[in-house]
Amino acid sequence: MKNKIVRLLTIGLCIALLTACGSRKTDRADQSSGDGVVENGENGNADTSDPGTDDLTDGEETGDVNGEDQKNDQTEDLKDDQKDDQTEENQNGQTADGKEDQTSEAEPEEKVLEPAPALKEVYDGMFEIGVCLNNMTAGSMYRDDVVKNFTSVTCENEMKPDYLLDQSASRAGVANDPTFVAVNFSNCNGIVKYCEENGLKMRFHTLAWHAQTPNWFFYEDYDTAKKLVSKEVMVERLKNYIFQVVDYFDTEHPGLIYTIDVVNEAFNGNGTYGTTDTNNKWYEVMGSDYVYYAFLYAREAIDNSKNMKDCVLVYNDYSMMWKASVVPNGLKNIFGEHGADPHDYIDALGMQSHLDTDTSIQNFLIAARQFLAEGYELQITELDIGIPNQKRGAEVSEKDLLKQGQKYRYLMDGLVDLKKQGYNITGVTVWGINDANSWRSDENGMDAHALLWKKGMVEKPAVRGFALCDDIVSYYTYGIKF
Repeated sequence: MKNKIVRLLTIGLCIALLTACGSRKTDRADQSSGDGVVENGENGNADTSDPGTDDLTDGEETGDVNGEDQKNDQTEDLKDDQKDDQTEENQNGQTADGKEDQTSEAEPEEKVLEPAPALKEVYDGMFEIGVCLNNMTAGSMYRDDVVKNFTSVTCENEMKPDYLLDQSASRAGVANDPTFVAVNFSNCNGIVKYCEENGLKMRFHTLAWHAQTPNWFFYEDYDTAKKLVSKEVMVERLKNYIFQVVDYFDTEHPGLIYTIDVVNEAFNGNGTYGTTDTNNKWYEVMGSDYVYYAFLYAREAIDNSKNMKDCVLVYNDYSMMWKASVVPNGLKNIFGEHGADPHDYIDALGMQSHLDTDTSIQNFLIAARQFLAEGYELQITELDIGIPNQKRGAEVSEKDLLKQGQKYRYLMDGLVDLKKQGYNITGVTVWGINDANSWRSDENGMDAHALLWKKGMVEKPAVRGFALCDDIVSYYTYGIKF
């Protein structure tokens, strides 16, 4: 009640003051008009001041109600504006000035993968990591990638008999000695120099193979118009050829060759030693004995060398996952006919490993374990894992590339596991530097995309799987234990 009276008295006082002010203003106006004074003031300047309002401050003399109401209205307006701004921010993820709201939920960033580590570093102290090169790829274009990732090189063709045996020079000497053989290393010397300059070891591939050995090598006077030579002459030609190869690398390039594929692909899948359908002139002239004599003379040449005594002698073959019994038993039979043990001549078996993404890696590793159990060192010599049914020029799906990467990962996990179990696996060689330089890039109009990198050394899941990168899932979860 007391407060109400005070408020009424205050209102009354304000009304009285306003009335008095209005009266004074009327009197002044009357005086001005009577004195003839200019209406706009003494100096003719407009006077816009209002004595009725100049002496008042909002919210003081006029009362707290109006002033507080204005503040409340402004506060409510501000709150409403803030609510509207917040609503807009929630809807658009932006502030009122258009900037991104840092507190709103951000889009998940795409994970950027680090490049795969250098392959030779991943397997340092475990395997030689090799690559197949030819006179085109053993140059400056891929040098940095080769040196970064690999410790070993195999010539794709340049050390095969077709490329080493010199027909003209052999004919010149055969008149005096039917077993005379001339060898020319000019086709492989470019890659040899490349490897020596870049600190790379070499696998020699290959001495005796029914393919890519010239037919003239088996004929009298090295003339295919004449008869095939006798077994005895061919044995000596084989010996002379092998000794020349070993002597050349022993004296001219000591320390370069650490492994020799002595015999390549002698066994068909059915256990025979090559037949007429494979055009195997070695078998036609010498029978299965050519396998024995090739290793006999390779061992003699190595033992008589100065710098190659530790060179590993290899029997190398295709489809080895299906020959786990054929090869060891076949070698025992061949050497047994000479009262010899193959282990005295053969140090290692080479699994070529031209596989596909539908190949059972489990079965492959089981076969590898069987070869190792026979007491041989094991090398993976020509690895590639192709994607089936891919037409040349067609785009490969990410799904297929990922599956390929997983296959490489599965295989390498298995080999590492066998190595950790104490088995003697010493090397893994991939058969080419990239998909554009793969022998499988044109198989009857199909491109298997079988290697680790795409054209231009673009990284694929394959190289990440080979390097055991965590982003490539491995299905090798149970191990190969027997």
